[in-house]
Amino acid sequence: IIVAMVGDTTGPDGWPDGKCDMRDIGAVARRFGITPIHPLWDPNYDITGPIPGVPDGKIDMRDIGIAARNFGKTDP
Repeated sequence: IIVAMVGDTTGPDGWPDGKCDMRDIGAVARRFGITPIHPLWDPNYDITGPIPGVPDGKIDMRDIGIAARNFGKTDP
């Protein structure tokens, strides 16, 4: 698990870069439908579930939506 701003999942070097941009939204969207049994599972992309802020073991529209809502924000 990597601690970063909500929605900031990656950057140019593969690590969160302190801003939520299209790279992050695209990274979450590419993992849509993935669950822990999938070989590409990465818990850093499971941002939330039905309970806000609590991951639910699947990457879905909730996760993409959280990243999209944070689009353009930067980590202070």
